[in-house]
Amino acid sequence: MDVVTPQEAALRLGLSRSTTYGLIRSGALPATRIGRGLVIEADDLRRFATAPRPTGRPWSARSCWATLAAAGGWPLPFSLSRSERARAGERAREIADLPSHRFDRRAEASTWFCHPSLIDVLRDDGRLCLAGASAAPAHRADILAADLLEAYVRPDDLAAIAREYTLIPGAGDNVLLRVPSVTWPLPEGRFAPAVVVAWDLIDAGDQRSVRAGRALLRRLAPATP
Repeated sequence: MDVVTPQEAALRLGLSRSTTYGLIRSGALPATRIGRGLVIEADDLRRFATAPRPTGRPWSARSCWATLAAAGGWPLPFSLSRSERARAGERAREIADLPSHRFDRRAEASTWFCHPSLIDVLRDDGRLCLAGASAAPAHRADILAADLLEAYVRPDDLAAIAREYTLIPGAGDNVLLRVPSVTWPLPEGRFAPAVVVAWDLIDAGDQRSVRAGRALLRRLAPATP
C-alpha cells in the first residue's frame, strides 16, 4: 500500500499542516491510524486533489463554546448577547452536519509523554476533565478507549500537572491536553459533555474516530434546542 504522512500530504497539496489535519478531521481527506500516527493512501490523496475543499474560517473560541453549550444544554460562565445566543441556537440545531474545522479554535491542544506507571494516577486526577476517546465509553460512543489519555485542563493547572507528573512535551505522545481558549466553559464533572467528546473524536482524524464522533452527534441532534 502506497501511503504518505499528513506532513507529506500538506507539501504535495500546497497546504499548511493545520489545514491538512483539519481536512483529515472533517473526513474530506481519508486517513488511517497506524500506532499513534496517521497515514493517507496515495490514491485517496490524488482523488482529494481534484475534489472541492472546505470553505469558511474557523469560528472564534467564544462562538465555538456558545454553540457547544447550546447543543449540550449547559450554562456558560460568561454572558452572550441576544444575537450570539440566537446564532448559537441555530448552529446547535445543525450540530451533526457542521464542518469540523469550525471548532478548531475552541482550545489549544498539546501532546505529552507520561511514564506508564503514572498514567492511571494522572487519569484519576480531579483537575482533568476527561475527553475524546478517554470519555467515549461514558457516552456510549462506538469506539474503544485508546492508549492516548485525552482531557481538558484549566490554563492555571497545566504547568502544575506537567511538573507533578514529569510530563515531557511532544515526546512519546500518550497524553493530549486541551486548554479552552476562553474562561473555563465546561460544566463540572469527570467527563466532558457528549457533544464536546464527539468533536474531540472527530479531531482525532482517523476514519473510525470520525465515524464514531459523527454518529454521537447524530444521536444528540434530536435533543438540541
